[in-house]
Amino acid sequence: MKLLLPRIVDTWLARPMVAKIVSFGVIGLGNTVVDLAIFSLAYSVFNLPLVPSNVLAWLVAVSCSYVMNTMITFRAESGRLLSILVSFVVNFTMSHFVVFRKKPPGVAL
Repeated sequence: MKLLLPRIVDTWLARPMVAKIVSFGVIGLGNTVVDLAIFSLAYSVFNLPLVPSNVLAWLVAVSCSYVMNTMITFRAESGRLLSILVSFVVNFTMSHFVVFRKKPPGVAL
């Protein structure tokens, strides 16, 4: 049984897609911890308001996620420099116009 488990793990990790899925998931979990830590520090320790604390935490976590996925998960596919700029513009635009858009008057939060 001891020898079987390493062989199973090696077989799954030898498949590029599985390795990417695992890598992407681990990076996502790690950046969830980063997000929570930055938010907690900003809100509780530095006494920043709720929304700026959340935005700061999100910016740090998303940036870390992008860099780590570029360098590890999608290393072979990434063009790196131009894609960083495009990703920033897309993320900011979606956040500004979709996620954090102003609510119409009379709409409960």
